[in-house]
Amino acid sequence: MNCCVCGVEITDNNIYPSCIKRHHYICKLCQNKANKKNKKRNSILYKERHKEDIKKYNSEYASRPEVVSHRKEYSQQYYLNNKELILTRNSNWWKSSSGKEFCKKHNAVRREMGFIPLNDCSIDGWVGHHLDLDYVIFIPEELHTSTYHSVTKDINMNIINDKVYEWFVDYYFKGV
Repeated sequence: MNCCVCGVEITDNNIYPSCIKRHHYICKLCQNKANKKNKKRNSILYKERHKEDIKKYNSEYASRPEVVSHRKEYSQQYYLNNKELILTRNSNWWKSSSGKEFCKKHNAVRREMGFIPLNDCSIDGWVGHHLDLDYVIFIPEELHTSTYHSVTKDINMNIINDKVYEWFVDYYFKGV
């Protein structure tokens, strides 16, 4: 009796007992290949059919406090143990084609914003804040980081700009 797939002669050593019971004459090698192929196909089908359930489970799992704290501790310890390796990888990535491409895209976004300073920028601890895409005012870093904002996405710009205008008037005109 031969394997119905590859034609190898079947002995007791190269066939699974379950295949004999089912009268499915296929050697172990061909059966393993078929199992691997079916497992991969079934995995893909399962993921397609249960995409939302998997997404929900993963987000719930990732937001558990014990998982978040463990991930943070693990990351910190990993960095301490592999600092030299990480720095070398990062350096190599920035020199690679994908790193250079990222840098170009990042700089292209930065170049779209102008740089017209409205006040002196020589004071330590002050950072530049874009009031709009062109004009920059230098303010204390604490003020700049007090409200999350993005000039390119127009997120919270009214809030931060109001704070900056108040500070500017107090600092330059009232001498506070």
